[in-house]
Amino acid sequence: MASGLSGFFSRLFGSRGDALPQEDPSEFLDYKGFQIRPQPRREESAWHVAGTIRKETEEGPRAHYFIRADSAASRDAALELTVMKAKQMIDLEGERIFKKQSDG
Repeated sequence: MASGLSGFFSRLFGSRGDALPQEDPSEFLDYKGFQIRPQPRREESAWHVAGTIRKETEEGPRAHYFIRADSAASRDAALELTVMKAKQMIDLEGERIFKKQSDG
């Protein structure tokens, strides 16, 4: 699974380690009706978990940007960890992710 995700992320993010791609719907991974866009951030010698979770709702599109203290030594590992953390948030909170952000 790791090599498959690694190849997906290589195509998704290109070869430059710090470059973020232009937002494109194809850059999001589908998971239980949500879309996940991993966007790990490099800080010194570590890559930190960060990304966006979004979903189309009756009120329109909703998005939640997240950053976690979790880090990894490599970008590929951070990409996989970001997807795992996003899935955990979706499983635990579902659409409440968006209410937290909009309610303050």
